[in-house]
Amino acid sequence: MSDLVSVFSAARRLGEKSGWSLTHYHMQKLLYLAHMFYMGNTNEPLVDGYFEAWEFGPVHPQLHHLLKWYGAEFIRPKALAFAPPVENETSRVFLDAVVEQVPKEDLLAITHWEEGAWAKYYEHGVKGIRLPDTAIADEYKKRSEFADGGE
Repeated sequence: MSDLVSVFSAARRLGEKSGWSLTHYHMQKLLYLAHMFYMGNTNEPLVDGYFEAWEFGPVHPQLHHLLKWYGAEFIRPKALAFAPPVENETSRVFLDAVVEQVPKEDLLAITHWEEGAWAKYYEHGVKGIRLPDTAIADEYKKRSEFADGGE
């Protein structure tokens, strides 16, 4: 059984770790990367729900509906105050790592990688295309091979 984390709790952790300096855009992309890295290392999903291939990258629809009102403004703590803290230490490590190690200015290029799940599933103008966790896990594997000098 997985230690699945609520998407809202995971977003709260990202906000806290960043000092609440993330926009909705940043939070979606960092959450996707944490989910991907977690899956690649544990063979289990990090967060509940699913991601979809939207125009600007992978999006978790439940989180989008909660945070869309912020637009390009930083997400404030009150938006996620209802979400319980992330209890699982391993989950916290992956969430914290993306905030600490992934530059915000690189998020678009990283999540739009031509070998990634988003690029393989995105269709211009089509909404609701789910990114299967198997495709996200495959993206992690391809990134690892690429980093190790593979094709």
